Amino acid sequence: MSRLDLLNSFQEIDLDSPVERIIRLDVCKKGRIYTALEGHKIILQHLIAQEPDKAGKAMQNHLQDTLEYSRSLKPKVL
Repeated sequence: MSRLDLLNSFQEIDLDSPVERIIRLDVCKKGRIYTALEGHKIILQHLIAQEPDKAGKAMQNHLQDTLEYSRSLKPKVL
């Protein structure tokens, strides 16, 4: 791989941190921050109660919600 190829490949990498991406996309608008916090609270409650299956399911639900919401933002980002 030439140096030029290497530099071109770096340009294709999204170097935004997750926090920078959250800020740039304004993902916490319209009460989304409260939805996320509630999901985190439920996950934590199950972890404290030592309920790994319930914690895993809560995490799965939280990630699914996050995925669906991020997909709704995609057309606006492009």
